[in-house]
Amino acid sequence: MMIYRKYWFVGVILTIFLFPAFSVGEEGAAEPSPTPKATPARSIYENLELFTRVMEIVNDKYVEDVDRQELIYGALAGMMKALDDYSQFMEPQVYKEMKVETKGEFGGVGIEITLRGGILTIISPIEDTPGSRAGLHAGDKIVKIEGESTKDITLFEAVKKLRGKPGDPVNITVMRPGEKEFLDFTIVRDIIKIDSVKEVKMLDDEIGYIRLVQFQEHSVEEFVEALKELDNEGIKALVLDLRWNPGGLLTSAIGISDLFLDKGKLIVETRGRNKEVEMQANSTSRQFLSGVPMVILINKGSASGSEIVAGALRDNYRAVLVRSEEHTSELQSH
Repeated sequence: MMIYRKYWFVGVILTIFLFPAFSVGEEGAAEPSPTPKATPARSIYENLELFTRVMEIVNDKYVEDVDRQELIYGALAGMMKALDDYSQFMEPQVYKEMKVETKGEFGGVGIEITLRGGILTIISPIEDTPGSRAGLHAGDKIVKIEGESTKDITLFEAVKKLRGKPGDPVNITVMRPGEKEFLDFTIVRDIIKIDSVKEVKMLDDEIGYIRLVQFQEHSVEEFVEALKELDNEGIKALVLDLRWNPGGLLTSAIGISDLFLDKGKLIVETRGRNKEVEMQANSTSRQFLSGVPMVILINKGSASGSEIVAGALRDNYRAVLVRSEEHTSELQSH
């Protein structure tokens, strides 16, 4: 009940600013104050003033002391949330966590998560981690962590709850498409070590196979070593497995795409309303296995960097995409 009283109290205060300003006319009646025509710049400054006034009222009148830094971070996070599910304000600690992940080692359960429609969703369980061994699936929606609802949770808050000391358990509840009831999991955390290249082998005397599970700082170097190993085996075709690969660093995805394309081919570009945000990455002719046919395996767990590599090689007629919903380990057992 305390939580609801807090929000009600602040809500009453904030309604002051949601109605037009009034002044008292000659007859003592309330009349709307004239409002100057707003320009884009004026509108921004007026809203910044509104933001500052609301912050001051919350700071002075809220039933508990508040941390102004948390208020500002919360406001910025809300501003990004109003755009789409992918734009996100990153606090310093969130950025630090992201850097830890791209290094390839951290303590946790081994799942890639995102917010889809405001719901905490598993992009992909990382293979050979507690999350994958427990039976978590791509597309599972995490509705509770340690019995607490994940409604309105931020990615940073979710990461903090899921990561922890190796050996400590964490309880999560998921909603899975096709299941009528929620599913409960108790997962024991472990050190999550992620090698970008998970497996390199010959499928027969002519076809080579590489499974790439994530795009990290050293992914390109690992991938080049894998290609050299297969090249020494004399491969005549290559299968690149990107199933359950949730992505990672854009630079690594560009670098791996670059290995297979002729010079000057478009890999990826960004477009925006101004030139500052526009970017175009083209290949630099660092070709490996030139002329060797390629097939790229993808599934619903292939996201972000995987989509860039798959799209770049397909659109430049360098590879054929094959969508498979089989689990990677099931295919490799054959």
